[in-house]
Amino acid sequence: MKNKSILIFSYYYFPENTPRAFRTFELVREFTTQGYKVSLLLPNKECFQSQEFKDVIHKNLTVFFVGKRLASQKPSLKRKLILRDFLKSIFLYFNPFGLSIGYTFELCVFLKKKIIVTEYDLLISIAAPFSVHLGTFFGFLINENLKAVKVKIADCGDPLYIKNKSAFYIKYLDLLLKRSFNYISVPTLNAKEDLILNGLESGKIKIIPQGFNLNSFKFNKYKKNKIVSFAYAGIFYSDNRDPTPFFDFLKQFKHPFVFYVFTLSDNYDTMKILNKYKDCFADKLVINFDLPRKDLLPILARMDFLLNIENKSGVQTPSKLIDYEICKRPIISVGQDKFEGDFYEFYNGIYNNKLNIDLSLYDIKKIANRFLSIEEIEK
Repeated sequence: MKNKSILIFSYYYFPENTPRAFRTFELVREFTTQGYKVSLLLPNKECFQSQEFKDVIHKNLTVFFVGKRLASQKPSLKRKLILRDFLKSIFLYFNPFGLSIGYTFELCVFLKKKIIVTEYDLLISIAAPFSVHLGTFFGFLINENLKAVKVKIADCGDPLYIKNKSAFYIKYLDLLLKRSFNYISVPTLNAKEDLILNGLESGKIKIIPQGFNLNSFKFNKYKKNKIVSFAYAGIFYSDNRDPTPFFDFLKQFKHPFVFYVFTLSDNYDTMKILNKYKDCFADKLVINFDLPRKDLLPILARMDFLLNIENKSGVQTPSKLIDYEICKRPIISVGQDKFEGDFYEFYNGIYNNKLNIDLSLYDIKKIANRFLSIEEIEK
């Protein structure tokens, strides 16, 4: 597929600090490094006008900005936290696209007016948010050049339809969107099985996990901390990745420790949970917000061990586990109960039950080639 062209739609990109930004950036960087011509469609966000963004533009990359300029302003946490939970859940029940639904319409306007003249060999639409897939779906209807792309892949990090948390019609909309693509890529086998249960054909689904450049970081040699220090990096979900049992356990733990939490300041569930516990631990709990990945990983590499909180659904494998393994520190993975024994062992430097991750599975070279191999099969 040398010298051929790839078209990618995404909502997030570097320097944004989200798993979908990492997904898009790593793929684009690897495709262009291998010599492929890549066209990337992004929202017209203010952060994409920064020097950081301009510094990573490869000669083989062309970027198209969609819609009006969006200022990089985080939502007011105070306003978000006083909203009633049921209002948020009702809104997402009927509209799981959230506020990003507006991007669907901007994408449609762009695709209708902007004639895509290049003949692309491969199209990848990256969600979340699923407004990207929805806009791409409408693009197939209104843009003949887009429809003519031979291999169209919808890359899905999280599910759109969640049983008992989405209106019934979302299930059928989800199927309609996914069936408009040739293939669906998901990060795990559990995610594939979940899609099959929701009615999608098995043959359309490809398992392609998150990928990273595994040689980007060099860390100083680890030294044991004077006070046992461990960290969690990521966000919390009250209905899926709930740290409440673990925080309640730590409240009763009498030995000295420092627990570092690295998270995003604009996530509702995370802020709600942290506000509940932040005053319970004094200097034993240190919360850091919005730290870029390049600054975060060297800090994680200095921890005695790293914490993973398992998803109740089992559908997702957080990309943070890849970063944890890159940092080469032991990983303790806890569910909703029966983690006390493992924690005591980790606290005392016994890591027999550490979680092991095979980093070779997440090498971006392999991940990019799995996307490319789909196009080769379809020749």
